[in-house]
Amino acid sequence: ATPDRSARPAPAFRLQGGYDGVADFRAASIDPMDLMLRATAALRKTRTDPPRGWLRGFDEGDAAPAPA
Repeated sequence: ATPDRSARPAPAFRLQGGYDGVADFRAASIDPMDLMLRATAALRKTRTDPPRGWLRGFDEGDAAPAPA
């Protein structure tokens, strides 16, 4: 089959991800929401610091201060 040259090219696709994890979730003393917030912070960092890569783990040094 001949490709349809009138079709528009596909838009650019960019994949980014952030994660955080614990060795044993049952034994860990972390709230599931905190785990998600940390993964979200790692994702946010991929967007603000692209040279470090598309996939980032949470780093305590990247954390925003806790609200007062």
